[in-house]
Amino acid sequence: MYNKWVQSEWGQARVRRRMAKSGPGKKWIGDSFDVGVFLGVDVINKPSSSRISDFVSNAGESGLPVTRASTAAETFVTAQSRISSPTDASSEHRVSQHTSFSMRSSSALPGGLTRPISADSSTPLLSVSHAVNRQPSIRKVRSELPHNPSGPAASRISTRTEGHTAHFLTVPMDRKGKGKMVHYSEEVLTRNGAATPTPAPPEEVLARSGSDVEDTSAGAAQKAIIAVGTPAAQSESIMRDRMMVQVSFTPDTLGPNFDSTKNRVTPHIQYEDYSEYLVVWRKERLELYKNYSIPGEEWFTGHKQLAFLIPLRNSTKLSLYCFTDFTFAITCPTASFRTRSRTRTRYLLSGSRNGTNIFVFNARSRTRAVDWHWKLWHHLGNALPSSVEVRCPTLDTRLKIDIPQGTVTDEATYAVFTPANIISLCDHVLRRANDYNEVIGKVIEKGGSLELAWRMDTRLDWVRQSFDLLGSPRSWAVLYGLALRMAGQPAHLELRLQEHRLTRVVIKDGTRLDEPSGIEGYLDRIRPNSQMKHAVYLSTHDGYIFFLPVSHANPPPPPGPPDEDMQAEDLRKVEALRGGRQILNAGRMSDLRDVLAVRRAIQSIPRHSEEVNLKDTPEWEDAEGFWENVESFEQDHRDSGGDEGLAKVSKSADKAQLRVRRSFELLFISGRVVRFEAHSCHNALEWISKLRPLVSYWRKRHQLEAKTEMDIVYASTGRPRITPRTQLDKDVECPPDAPPDPDNSSPELSSYYNWCLLEGCRAISKSGKLYGHKDLRAQYQHMQLVLVTGHLVEYHISHSSVSLHRRRVIHLLDAYVCSGYLAALRLPEGQYNPDAPPLPRRYQDGLESDDLDEDTLFMVWWYTGGSTHKLVPENSIPGLNAKRAVSVYRTRSKLERDAWVFAINTEIEKAVRAAREREVKLREAGGLVKRR
Repeated sequence: MYNKWVQSEWGQARVRRRMAKSGPGKKWIGDSFDVGVFLGVDVINKPSSSRISDFVSNAGESGLPVTRASTAAETFVTAQSRISSPTDASSEHRVSQHTSFSMRSSSALPGGLTRPISADSSTPLLSVSHAVNRQPSIRKVRSELPHNPSGPAASRISTRTEGHTAHFLTVPMDRKGKGKMVHYSEEVLTRNGAATPTPAPPEEVLARSGSDVEDTSAGAAQKAIIAVGTPAAQSESIMRDRMMVQVSFTPDTLGPNFDSTKNRVTPHIQYEDYSEYLVVWRKERLELYKNYSIPGEEWFTGHKQLAFLIPLRNSTKLSLYCFTDFTFAITCPTASFRTRSRTRTRYLLSGSRNGTNIFVFNARSRTRAVDWHWKLWHHLGNALPSSVEVRCPTLDTRLKIDIPQGTVTDEATYAVFTPANIISLCDHVLRRANDYNEVIGKVIEKGGSLELAWRMDTRLDWVRQSFDLLGSPRSWAVLYGLALRMAGQPAHLELRLQEHRLTRVVIKDGTRLDEPSGIEGYLDRIRPNSQMKHAVYLSTHDGYIFFLPVSHANPPPPPGPPDEDMQAEDLRKVEALRGGRQILNAGRMSDLRDVLAVRRAIQSIPRHSEEVNLKDTPEWEDAEGFWENVESFEQDHRDSGGDEGLAKVSKSADKAQLRVRRSFELLFISGRVVRFEAHSCHNALEWISKLRPLVSYWRKRHQLEAKTEMDIVYASTGRPRITPRTQLDKDVECPPDAPPDPDNSSPELSSYYNWCLLEGCRAISKSGKLYGHKDLRAQYQHMQLVLVTGHLVEYHISHSSVSLHRRRVIHLLDAYVCSGYLAALRLPEGQYNPDAPPLPRRYQDGLESDDLDEDTLFMVWWYTGGSTHKLVPENSIPGLNAKRAVSVYRTRSKLERDAWVFAINTEIEKAVRAAREREVKLREAGGLVKRR
């Protein structure tokens, strides 16, 4: 048993660990003990002509300087094998003056060039201080270095000996202080009568990037196998995060821009699992870590398992995969990468010799994904354009702002392109327009403001969050959009009015309806069969009635003067949070659009249902019967309410009649009747007068939103309407619709992606009816979705019930959202057909759409171990790739899907920033592979 354990992976790891602690390595780095071989001069063995010709050929091909023949003694120098800092270069790098060689003969070479060909035992060797030290591992010497602006600076040392200067470029190697120097001569040489160019200075060599290094040794080094754990690989991590990553491979060569559109039409792609990784950026590479499959192996090794490695070199391409959820893709050629660790040598990304590896990254926070994309885009050598165009859809005006010449991270560029500076500059120029005061000036006088947003077709991303989670400034908050491009189309920077959710609708006859105020309070629900009363708390929010238990009512504070320290903005946020807690505690809800009538109870025994005919009155909220006056009696004003009011009535029949006058009923379009009893007759009349305007307003509001959504799609994409508009009254001349222009932006997008969601003005961030299922293999069900304060609440829609039952609450703190084709790839076989034609659809509120299946799809991966009604405690950090549930949703249109993903990502951003310390612990959790 012991022998089997010794031969196992654990036993071998223990043996190697003990051997590593035994002492420094004894391996010799050279092929011979002859020091002259290191300098190209064999001082022990007799040279041969073939060896000399090979040396000269290699020197000529590699670009190394070749000296002239000389009868006098020449000086050769070597670098120390210990690295030194640039500050003490003059004192540390001393060259011995006793390192001359006596050249007895030379061999003539083409072009009059000669090299020393022999030496005898009388030739003095190098001094002991310049002998080559023994190294524990093999190092490759490069004549050029790839550009690494963030690494340690290389020091340049000049030493004069016998009339000419020898230069050395110190190459940083590892943290033990060992380095190398590359020797070259400043002497101008001739070959075949032509002058050989002087070697480029180190500053110019280090500044090379892109195509400038493809034909150099630096470019060859970048294409070579990269050893993880060697001194060339820096150990410091620039950024690290947990992300969901889709890893795939294709034997074909991909172009520079790989997005969801190109992914859909690219054949022969082999997909792996879509799972969570720890993504670490270390200087010139990205490392992807996952958990070990064997329990306890991470504790033994001290780090997580290194699963994939992506080199950040010229052949690696970065592109925006999907603007909706801000996923980005990295493609690189296939290669084998090995790691020299104490356990074993592992081959990563092993695949076909020719092909491309594809990585699609999905970060939880949208601003964090923007930071990753922008920094990688800059690191890969991309440059800013000469100017940026700012569009103002409200005035249909375009402005062009020049970008200062410099690097991407130039502070002068960042200082100009701050949100406040760009808005102030554009506002100063737009004031010269004739319509400025009527369109923008009056809105700003009433408290409005201008904001910047990046737009791509019908999707908006507002420029916000000038600081990251740790409080560091995000100087690229405006410029990041210059790196965005999908399907060959760039993003556009636009100046828009900050708009909140609409609170007024205009009906067909020109009447303006303002949003009525909500109502909430304690009621008793009367059961139709048993006549029993059930205490409940009702609260209305955004056209919905939520049923809460009395113990979790969260009523408003009693009337009184507000706290002096709280401003109006603070009071509004507190009220929105209180409404959010009510929705999270509600077990059931009803849609006010399904209410056919709100009336006072008449019969003493409530009916369970009644017959309803909607064909005669399709718009019942405008009918006279809906708004009929409620009959009021003189006794209603004398009702003091509660048991005290009932005690004043002596007869039991009068008490029963008083309870009926205190009650009101809701008649739903399904024919069901629900009766509630208020505290007094006056309260019952108040409920009726408040609920009727809410029903009428929200029915018209949903119809207007459906019409606006179709107008935005038609104007922004140029797609024809499914049902063309026809003019009923031909005698009245109506102007035709303007031709669609996809290049122009619709001003209505500002209200569709409104700021109530970003600033938390309302209790409900977004709500609507969707089709979804609780896991990948379940059937789709019609459900009501409510997004509120970092939670996603699902309600099951049942046609046999007047209220919707809450099915589950999803905590969004550790959730991921993906959409489109990336989400469609996760569906089981048979649920998605990419070749299926789009089918036109029409819904109850008049919305029409014919989008593709993947354009209406999005998924939410969420951690099942979190609390459902409050933030997860800071000490509760889920493990990497912890068990997650998957919720699949389908919307009615692509624009509706984009709005849902935008809203959910915004709530995730709020939840992450609210738990700052927990997020820092989450990012830093997990050990990394350490370099030797």
